[in-house]
Amino acid sequence: MPVSDAAVLDVLRQLSHDIRDLDVGTAVDRHQSLSAVQFLREYVAANKPVLLTDAISHWPALVDEKWTDAYLCSVAGDAEVTVALTPNGRADALAQLICSSSSSGRCSGYNSGGDSTGSSSSFARTACFSNEMATGDGACSSAACSTTGQCFALPHQVKMPLRNFLAFLHASKLQQAAEGHAAAGRGGAGSGRLDADAVAAARCSPPVPYLQFQNSSLTSELPQLLADIDPQLSWATEAFGVPPEAINLWIGDERSMTSFHSDPYENCYAMVAGSKTFKLLPPSDMYRMRMKQYRLATYKPGGTCEPANSCEPSPAGISREESLDTLTAVLSGSVPLEPVVEQPAQHVLWSSVPPTPVNESGGAGALAADAAGNACDLFEDPSLPAPICVTVHAGETLYLPARWWHQVEQASDAAGRAIAVNYWYDMRFDARQAHVMAVERLAQLLGLNEAPPPPPAASAVDANPLGADAATAGLG
Repeated sequence: MPVSDAAVLDVLRQLSHDIRDLDVGTAVDRHQSLSAVQFLREYVAANKPVLLTDAISHWPALVDEKWTDAYLCSVAGDAEVTVALTPNGRADALAQLICSSSSSGRCSGYNSGGDSTGSSSSFARTACFSNEMATGDGACSSAACSTTGQCFALPHQVKMPLRNFLAFLHASKLQQAAEGHAAAGRGGAGSGRLDADAVAAARCSPPVPYLQFQNSSLTSELPQLLADIDPQLSWATEAFGVPPEAINLWIGDERSMTSFHSDPYENCYAMVAGSKTFKLLPPSDMYRMRMKQYRLATYKPGGTCEPANSCEPSPAGISREESLDTLTAVLSGSVPLEPVVEQPAQHVLWSSVPPTPVNESGGAGALAADAAGNACDLFEDPSLPAPICVTVHAGETLYLPARWWHQVEQASDAAGRAIAVNYWYDMRFDARQAHVMAVERLAQLLGLNEAPPPPPAASAVDANPLGADAATAGLG
């Protein structure tokens, strides 16, 4: 007896409701602390998030707010750290690519985070620059441009001393704020949008820096700070039966955010300064995430910005071997960052659900754009459970189970920083993963999600920062 697509979708819808009704609920449980047995039985085994309010209160990093800029610089100021740079604080996210026959042929774009089907002008700024899907010789391929108009853009990564990063984090925000105020003044009164000069000013502002290198960045780049935290969370290590695979350090401000994704790790996220707000959906809701294949790109130095804040695309762009002068120009905003599609072509499977709208100068705290034109289908279906929201404050720890979907925004402390340490523990590939894979296949059969791209060739894996997991990697 044939089964209709509508009947299959009804089963998936009911699954979303059943998981909420039977266990997950509509809010994240809060406890001061948990024993390893309680944590394992009530949350790990149930694949359920929990917020612990007192699990890290003993950390020296939290005592008297020890991790000031002055302290961090005194302990590790000269240590080289990997800094992610983006035009608007959206690393590892979707970026808009728009074709123009009058362009120079350079493949570039503007980060949007939304779906290309959306009509909101806030998601596709085209003033002062043109965007191309590049072919091997750098020319535009109209067929490629007409597919989605978007790519998945990795951040531009640079190395600098920790003290320089902290100084630039604050200086770039001050400069963006000053330029944003001036740009807003040039916008049409009551128009609710910026004019071309304002958009150009936003593009030519300093990039947003974020310390988000995820290869166990705390142990590999800043081991000097390990004495101020726990090298592992005893209750989590006992519950998972293994030590953490990675301990990552995150330092940024309210301009940075992370788009919806899931990770193949059990994640314990500890806030040291500021706060982060997570929007969560269980793995069973994957059918709502509108997964699509996107061309892989990386932000690179692009055109030039003249003193009057008018932008001119550079036909040749900037050499990939970045000089100190080029880095200085990028940090000052005189050379903008633009997503450049990788060659040979590689693809990433990513959610096309748009994150919280922001303006061009970046940040979850910026003015919201009108996103009414972006149909979110099942994601925003009012008959389905809404994402669970939880804010993690300094001194608190969130357990985020493997494969849970999450979007992350952050708020700075009084010193203008959001600092976190997270522990990644290996997930178990057991019956729960089979459950996720079943939902994934049903979503593909219904045409709700695209299938993952084939694994890249060995040479592409070596060149790809995401490695062999490029098709499904979750970042941030």
